[in-house]
Amino acid sequence: MTQIFRNLINRFKKLNFKTRLLISYAVFISIPLIMVTVIAYFTTAQYIESQVMYSARQAFEQTDSFLTYKLNVIINVSDIMYYDTRVQDVFNLHRDENINIGLLNHEMINLTATLLSVLKTNEDIYHVRFYVNDESLISEGNYYFFQFEHMMQHPFFDKLLKQREKVIWATPEPLELPRQTKLQVISMIRGIRSSSRLNEFIGMLRIDIQEDTIENIISKANVTRGSYTYIVNDDDELISQAYVSEHERILIDKTILDRLIRNGIRWTRISIGNQNYFVGCNTIAGTDWTLVSVVPYRNIQSAGISIRNRVFLVAILVMIVAYLFAYFVTVMSMKRIGRLAMAMQKVQEGEFSKITISGKRDEIGKLEENFNYMVQTLSSMIAERVKTGQEKKTAELKALQAQINPHFLYNTLDLINWTALRNGIPSISDIVQALAMFYKLSLNKGKDIVPIRDEIAHVKIYLEIQNTRFENKIHYSFSVDDSVLEYLVPKIILQPLVENSIIHGILEKAEKTGSIRISGQREGNDIILSVEDDGVGLSAKMMETILVKDNGGYGVTNIDQRIKHYYGNNYGLSYRSTPAEGTTVTIVLPVCSADSTVSNE
Repeated sequence: MTQIFRNLINRFKKLNFKTRLLISYAVFISIPLIMVTVIAYFTTAQYIESQVMYSARQAFEQTDSFLTYKLNVIINVSDIMYYDTRVQDVFNLHRDENINIGLLNHEMINLTATLLSVLKTNEDIYHVRFYVNDESLISEGNYYFFQFEHMMQHPFFDKLLKQREKVIWATPEPLELPRQTKLQVISMIRGIRSSSRLNEFIGMLRIDIQEDTIENIISKANVTRGSYTYIVNDDDELISQAYVSEHERILIDKTILDRLIRNGIRWTRISIGNQNYFVGCNTIAGTDWTLVSVVPYRNIQSAGISIRNRVFLVAILVMIVAYLFAYFVTVMSMKRIGRLAMAMQKVQEGEFSKITISGKRDEIGKLEENFNYMVQTLSSMIAERVKTGQEKKTAELKALQAQINPHFLYNTLDLINWTALRNGIPSISDIVQALAMFYKLSLNKGKDIVPIRDEIAHVKIYLEIQNTRFENKIHYSFSVDDSVLEYLVPKIILQPLVENSIIHGILEKAEKTGSIRISGQREGNDIILSVEDDGVGLSAKMMETILVKDNGGYGVTNIDQRIKHYYGNNYGLSYRSTPAEGTTVTIVLPVCSADSTVSNE
């Protein structure tokens, strides 16, 4: 297996760059898309399945509650009729041998009015029937009163008597009324006992509900196509059923339903044949009915399968579009790279010609620009090669002259010094010696980094020369810790700041006099140097621009940039000034000794 993989890798390496790029695009486009599609499908299918099952449970519970409520309303109506004294009066009058026909008719009319009121206020009740044990008073075509013997022939009569149930619910049967079409009804039946002899039935009450009413209620439990909800009684007789779509009826064995109800299992998965079903069941309070909902598992999965097909289709379309786009981009890019490679080959052969830039600002466009720049640079370098050789000796001569000039300056100052002494003018001698020392420290044999001690000496000499010039109007003091004197700093960073304090601070005051204080100490890994004067100070506008540009001769930008060049942007100059009170310049530098390396961030 390893050898096969190695052979594939070797063959892949031997392909040209364009083919390798297209294969890579195909692999890296298809694999992530397939993985995302598979993960999305399983995640979505699992979510849809859980949601369908949750919806099935919720719909079943709501149907159970609503059906229980509707049946309880009918039982409550029967209770009202059962305890109505007019019912007892009518039924007892039937039993009286000396019956007053007029009184009986009056009571029956009143009772009929009550029945009509019940039917109007309870839309679920389709019809109410009384069964009276008096054949002589039951006429043909009576709408509400029937002979008691009709009920005695009914199979539920024995159950009502033997089990002493309050009410029983009959299986659906046709309702035949005078001048009415036959209609399937489900009936609630209860016996009416004598108020004086409770063990004796004097009549029967039957409340009829249209089977469609029950069917419409239980159909709400069907949440998927192919679901089947039905009601059976304890004798395993079908009471009502509801379909979402036409299919083979699925009835769960009553023994299985009874076992689930005994164990308190409301929902479970059942296999019938080679099919799985999600089955819910529960007994309906006040009845011997069991509500059953059967959801084919394939219908739960059908939504996920539909989404899977759509996701796969979209993924395939995305892969095709992405690959076509990648192919187009690759071909266009490789064409530009090929043209650039041919131009490089010509340069290798000695032909320095530029290529036409495509104008696109991508990486290949930058390569084209850099190639043209390289060609132009090489051409210029070759053209100037001869000129560079000719100027080499001139540059060497100028370098020698640059070395001689400082010596010439020192020799000239020394001549002026001895001439002043011979002529008895010591003040000139002092100035010349100070100036010689000033330039000596400034040049420092070409070194850019000097000890703080030399910087302090350089500033002192500068202040002495300026005080000679301005008749000792500049008062100055130094407060520099001895511990920092040997640390290294870029040279000539204090003198320009002191010069600014004199020229732009003190000498701009009316009295033309002032003081300068130079201090230095170490704070952690930093050295803090400061130059403080009591001059005229800086305006807000000057404070904003002083470190951005020269600002009319202040010359501090170069110092700040040199420090940042050596040590990074965390170091440099900062200004604090109050107009008419003075200015303080702070220099922050890292601790750097002679045996350490200067950092450059």
